[in-house]
Amino acid sequence: MNDFFAMLFEFWGQNVSILSDDLYDEGMYTNLGVITILLAGLTAAIYYYIDNSPRRDQWYHWLLYGGIISIIALVVTYIHVNSKFDYLGLQYITADYLNICITVLVYTLFTYFILSMLMKWGSKNCRRSPF
Repeated sequence: MNDFFAMLFEFWGQNVSILSDDLYDEGMYTNLGVITILLAGLTAAIYYYIDNSPRRDQWYHWLLYGGIISIIALVVTYIHVNSKFDYLGLQYITADYLNICITVLVYTLFTYFILSMLMKWGSKNCRRSPF
């Protein structure tokens, strides 16, 4: 799994740095992939099955959920990666951390969109959202 997520997060070898080598060596790409999928899936499920209000069957409510989960994914990724590397005694500049955090943010939005398209058909009130 680490190889698969490493390929995705490194954009098929286009975004390789010392940080990405350490992420790979520590097996953290799997953690970041699971975080991305779980957060996006949980948010889509909350929107379509728990919240599921006719008042929220608007594209901007759906986008608000996506924005909130993206920010949460960014913060969780930063805390997870930074704390793990601090524990290991590895120091990187903030720009290196932000690079992986932004990548996770983009993949979280993408995963949220895909899972939303799959889950919306089972929703009673929000099946027309986002379109």
